[in-house]
Amino acid sequence: MKDSALTMGEIEFFAQSSRLYINHFDFLKIESVNTANTNLPGDKGNAWKIKLGIRQQNLSCLDCLKTRLEGDYGYAINLTSSILVSAYVGAGVQDNRKGSGNVFIKVSTSSHIKFTDRLNLRVGIESPRQIDGSGGQKNKYVLEVRQVLGVNSDIRFKYEENDSRQYAVNLGYYF
Repeated sequence: MKDSALTMGEIEFFAQSSRLYINHFDFLKIESVNTANTNLPGDKGNAWKIKLGIRQQNLSCLDCLKTRLEGDYGYAINLTSSILVSAYVGAGVQDNRKGSGNVFIKVSTSSHIKFTDRLNLRVGIESPRQIDGSGGQKNKYVLEVRQVLGVNSDIRFKYEENDSRQYAVNLGYYF
């Protein structure tokens, strides 16, 4: 489905102080976006996501990998032919690493802006809250520009803030 994705085995590394770290490894990630383009009964713009993997607790902790399962349900709409906006509510369970808690709820919103078939921009905000009293998660902000290089590759320039800031250049290869 257009604007939807199935990802299996996605891994992202980062280097700091001459060491290589895993930022995240998603075993399975599904995003289903229905933007209600047809106006037919039942075509209501429902969107959902599910993700299972391991990830760093936040950007300021270099060795805080934790297992996480999360899901979101929301709404997506095309504001124009090149601008998609979505909003979600969700929840998840995870390892309790360094006071991060086991269970959380969250709200998130994102926008995808398509400049050309090969160049787009993604902006996102996520606000998680622990429901087990730990208060161990911070808001997450993402700004990412993606340039398609070929059928199986792209380059991404990314700014992310989550208890710390990170600027990244990511090369992607898909098979």
